Amino acid sequence: MLQLANAQFRPLDTFEQAAQLHRRGIEIVSIFHDAGANVLREVHAAAAELTRRSRRQYQRLASLPEWSFTTDSLRSSQILETWLPVRTSLGRGACPGVLLK
Repeated sequence: MLQLANAQFRPLDTFEQAAQLHRRGIEIVSIFHDAGANVLREVHAAAAELTRRSRRQYQRLASLPEWSFTTDSLRSSQILETWLPVRTSLGRGACPGVLLK
């Protein structure tokens, strides 16, 4: 099991890299590969927790919750259907509010 999650620090943090993309105005759509997670669960029972946490990480990386997909549930047009209607700047983390009158 340690080969799957060796508890080592990584040179790049996923969320910090996502934050850098957002600072550049790049939005993120995430796609979690269900087939890989299913194989991990079959390899070792403890891998179920790893895949649960990985799935949650993919959900958190997407700019909006509805921009987080899985390969088992994804339709080819689904990304554009959810992405195109957004016509405003998105905030990430703590953001100042805008008062609309």
